Parts: sequence; C-alpha cells; structure tokens
Amino acid sequence: MSSPAPCNENLLIWNVRGLNSRTRRNVVRDLVTQEHVSLLTLQESKLDVCNDALVLNLLGSDFDFYALPATNTYGGIFLAWRMGHLGSLYPNFP
Repeated sequence: MSSPAPCNENLLIWNVRGLNSRTRRNVVRDLVTQEHVSLLTLQESKLDVCNDALVLNLLGSDFDFYALPATNTYGGIFLAWRMGHLGSLYPNFP
C-alpha cells in the first residue's frame, strides 16, 4: 500500500463572528494572504448576501466560493477555495 502524497495546502477554519465590518474583512484578507490559505471556511459570517464583489474584495480573484446566508443576524457559512490548488488533491473538486 502506498502512502498518500504530502499535503502542502493551508486551511483556515474560523468562527469569525461577523463579516459585516470592513475591519473584520481586512483581518481575514490579511490572514489569508499571510498564511497562503488555499481553503477557507468561516462560520457565523452573519452575511445575508455574499456576492462576487464581496469575495473579490475579501480574497481577490484567485478564489471561488459557496455561501449559505445568515438568517436575520444568526449563522452564515462561507466556504472559499483557491482555484487550481485543490484539484491535484481532489480531482472531482469543482
């Protein structure tokens, strides 16, 4: 049995407690850049709308994403991945 290839991807999983403030979005953006994050999951985004413009501002153009909106001021899940990085590990990944 062969051993799996080493994974050089950085993951960030964070209960962010809201992405509505510019300051919080800047912290996320800086951390993703500094740590070369390839897969990002944020819980409690508290965003009722998450669109391409917000993700472009938050992460740049290298990421694709999926988001579940918050209900009122509760919840919200945000998943983003750096395009092209996870395909080598997971060939069926979008």
